[in-house]
Amino acid sequence: MNGKSKVGLAGRAIFTLRGPDGKVKQQDVVPNIVVEVGRDLMAQLIAGSGGNKVAYLEIGWGTGADTPADYAQTANQGTDQDRKIAVYAHTPGLATFTLTASWGVDEPEATVVPVEELASFNAASGPTMFSRLVRAVMNKDPADTLEITYEFELDTGE
Repeated sequence: MNGKSKVGLAGRAIFTLRGPDGKVKQQDVVPNIVVEVGRDLMAQLIAGSGGNKVAYLEIGWGTGADTPADYAQTANQGTDQDRKIAVYAHTPGLATFTLTASWGVDEPEATVVPVEELASFNAASGPTMFSRLVRAVMNKDPADTLEITYEFELDTGE
């Protein structure tokens, strides 16, 4: 053993779109990247103090939302966004944790919302983006509900 351990973090989001009847209309799994400021946030989360934790998911749409994910980004790129507090879940001993948020009827708007991007943040507005992904358009009708489970997996290189 050389005294070093390799730890990585991979992520993906599971998009589940349900119709007014509650039936699944579409479900997709989309990978993401952890951006540079997200890596800085990881260090602060591990060694920092206070309650500075990643606990919010934000969907984005509109002009710019299809801009490819890049490590230098600090915000979603679409002209429209909506952020929700997420529910954290982790089973001790497993290498994954999840953040889950839902958008209900008429959320985020009472019109069709063409969701193209997702990011995770450490505050209800502003501060630091942890990760971001871009996906093919998923149209959320006003009567639909959208649940996103953002799954992160620690890779120990083993």
